[in-house]
Amino acid sequence: MGFPTISDLIAMAHTQVKSYKMINSWVTVTGFERFYARYGARLIDGEMRTPVFDIANVVVREDRRGKGIFTGFIKDFQYKYPGVHIYVESVSDPRFGNFLDGKLKFKRTEESLPYHVGACYWHRAPAC
Repeated sequence: MGFPTISDLIAMAHTQVKSYKMINSWVTVTGFERFYARYGARLIDGEMRTPVFDIANVVVREDRRGKGIFTGFIKDFQYKYPGVHIYVESVSDPRFGNFLDGKLKFKRTEESLPYHVGACYWHRAPAC
């Protein structure tokens, strides 16, 4: 049995009692070796926001790197889930942070939690 898809993760979250709990899991995403995500509510820049899709750990397959896999994923996600904020946790590579901030128009968050090893970025859902 494999990992759930992102749609499965979101469906699981919607079956839970309404709360600020995050549902988290490794998920199957085409083009990625690993993809760990959370879905639910998150404190961002001092405000509780919901729903939030939290990208916690990703590794693009080596043969797909530099081919727009992450950008394509973000664009597809925004199309499928226009009312969901996207949060990228613990960005340790400054080039990737510049990419999020520049090309994808993510905003760097001000808070940092003890387990974050790098900056965190988020993108406000256009529908919110």
